Amino acid sequence: MSRSFPEPRVPLSFPQQQLWFLHQLEGTSGEYHVPEGYVLRGDLDRDALRRALDALVARHESLRTRFPRQGGEPVQVVEPELRLALPVEEVEGAPEARLSEALWEEWERPFDLAAGPLVRARLLRFGPRSHGLVLLADPGPIAVVASLIEAAA
Repeated sequence: MSRSFPEPRVPLSFPQQQLWFLHQLEGTSGEYHVPEGYVLRGDLDRDALRRALDALVARHESLRTRFPRQGGEPVQVVEPELRLALPVEEVEGAPEARLSEALWEEWERPFDLAAGPLVRARLLRFGPRSHGLVLLADPGPIAVVASLIEAAA
C-alpha cells in the first residue's frame, strides 16, 4: 500500500516575498528579471543548445520555482523537472537590431508567478549560420549563462 503525502508548504524567502508583493501591487511584469541576448555566428547545434538550457534549468532551483497561493498565502513550489521551451523564429534584418527588439518584446511580456515558469528562451534565425538567443530569467542563473557563452566565444 502506498501513501500520498501533501506537498510541503515552503514559505517564501524575503526576496521572494518582495517579488511576490510587488507582483500583486503592480501586476505581472518582467521588471524583476534580467534579459540577455546573444548573436551566435557559425553552425548551431540546436539540440545541444536545448540540452544546455535544460541542464541550466535543472541546476538552478530558482528557474523551476513558482509561487502559487495555498491557504491564501504564497508558497514556493520547486518543480522537480522543467523542460524549457525554445521556439525558433525566422527573422530578417540586421541581427543586432532584431535581437534588441526581441529582448524588449520578451521583457514586456508578463510572467505568471503562480503558474511559472519564470524563465524564457527564444531563438532567432537570421540565416543558416547566424542566430540570436534571447533569455529572460532571474539574475543569478543569467550570470552563469553569460559567463558560459562568453567562455565559448
